Amino acid sequence: MSSGIEEFNKRLINSWVKEFCNDGKRQYTEYQFKTESIKISEFDASNFLRALDKGIVKNSADGRFRCERSGTFEQIFWTGLKSVSPRPLTLWIEPVITIGTMARLGLDYHWLSRTLCMQTKGWAFDFAVFREKDDKNEYIAGEVKKSEKEIDGLVNDLIGFARLGVVDGSGLSSKKVNSFKKWNALQKRRVPLFWAVGPNDYTRLFSVKYFADNTAILDEVQLTCLTA
Repeated sequence: MSSGIEEFNKRLINSWVKEFCNDGKRQYTEYQFKTESIKISEFDASNFLRALDKGIVKNSADGRFRCERSGTFEQIFWTGLKSVSPRPLTLWIEPVITIGTMARLGLDYHWLSRTLCMQTKGWAFDFAVFREKDDKNEYIAGEVKKSEKEIDGLVNDLIGFARLGVVDGSGLSSKKVNSFKKWNALQKRRVPLFWAVGPNDYTRLFSVKYFADNTAILDEVQLTCLTA
């Protein structure tokens, strides 16, 4: 039996790259794909395949993917500069992890497919889970990063913003502006659980308690709290 990475690579080269490149809206060829960009773990490759094979995420046959509740598509390829010929095409790691996370939420934590979303309203979060009795507000919101360092940086920013009750992102560094957008959405929507997901099963989950003065406390909790 082939490993998750072997199967992922086979489908990537034989199907997904060609589907993306041959789509009528694009003018690429599969020969522009940079195979050296395939840098994913067995864990992430296997979860990505589970999401597709179990029908939690659908392949639109043009290199884009969507789950039932999503209002838009996830694209697993990053296109390089148009000025470079042939135009480079690389694997985009974060969407691969995001799609794999849908499998984990659906298959490991038992959320129904219709409650799962990739790219939430206003692009606030990379993914979310909605309770069926409250389909307007995220119950779990999450952000995906390509490295452990980026996950820890985001978490530290959120904890700091929450402790101070930050309501204005002006004057922040460009790196912290993205973190502030996540904090601002969490605070306004009162999301109970925030899940930061990185590569190869590096994740941090937080229960969030909000206060009237715009501050909050993020308590790190076990992944079992994700269970539906």
